[in-house]
Amino acid sequence: MEPKREIKTIEAKLMDLISASRSRWMQESILLQEVQDQRLYEPTHKSFSQWVKALAEKASVHESIIWEHLKAGRFYAQYEARARAKGMEVVPAKEASIPSESLTLIEKIAGSNPDVADDLISKVAEQKLTRKDLQAGYKATKALREKNGQRAAATSRHDDPLEKLSDDSVTAVQLVMALSSGGNAWLSSLVPADRSKHIRNKYAAFSEFSVRPGTSTHARRIDVVVAETATCSAVDEIHIHGIENKISKADLKGDDKVGEYAAFVDFLWICVPTELVKDARSIVLPEWGILEYTESCTLKIAKHPSKLTAPMREETLVELALRTL
Repeated sequence: MEPKREIKTIEAKLMDLISASRSRWMQESILLQEVQDQRLYEPTHKSFSQWVKALAEKASVHESIIWEHLKAGRFYAQYEARARAKGMEVVPAKEASIPSESLTLIEKIAGSNPDVADDLISKVAEQKLTRKDLQAGYKATKALREKNGQRAAATSRHDDPLEKLSDDSVTAVQLVMALSSGGNAWLSSLVPADRSKHIRNKYAAFSEFSVRPGTSTHARRIDVVVAETATCSAVDEIHIHGIENKISKADLKGDDKVGEYAAFVDFLWICVPTELVKDARSIVLPEWGILEYTESCTLKIAKHPSKLTAPMREETLVELALRTL
């Protein structure tokens, strides 16, 4: 067992790391874990919390930043340990370059489900998911938790991991993130043959998109709205897709609001896991499309949609503009 290091030496190193680029937060977290696990704070402070508060004052940062880095580092260490137990190689904590904010979002999305956490961390490490994708996933997670009467997020740094999502909830979040992070690959079969070579490919996904159909005093929320140019023929076009995610037969058959969204978008889709494609075919209107979320976590078109007249499309464009300001 290695001898304990002097707390003053560690504090000096931490001060350098905290004042340096935030990209070095993981090294900071490793030292914080050492102080906490070996109780190196005890000569000068009664508790680790007191020591963190004093360190934050010396470094002129809010102590919540230090707590966030510590928690995110421990979260990554747990991921690293699980990977080793499975015989898998991952980037060691000392070399990892994942932003602490991304790990915080992943922990909030995954709750106590390690499989979801491991999948998301590996995708971030491979640059298959961005922080924006994770933010969309967390927004979907919060909406599902609130719908199920759960806490949307932890209220304290001392909270236990968030409640484990049900299998259905995890699937719904995965659908949102697939639409947010997968880009326009799922639209490839809709690209027109006469598409202008001058069109720039643009793709943006927005979760929990508010629309006001007039049938209620409250705004409705489309699960995901995608704005893109990949399927357009001219440089001055944009196509808007409304996508409702359905993850159970009851959800698929019990939603009578989907049809209202046709007034706001160019194309309306139902997105379902592979096992629900057949059920979706028996329910959707002829002009709606079906997106299949496959076992390989990719999206493919199971049924092509028709372009809608969308009389309230201008309101959607205004909301899109407000979302991007």
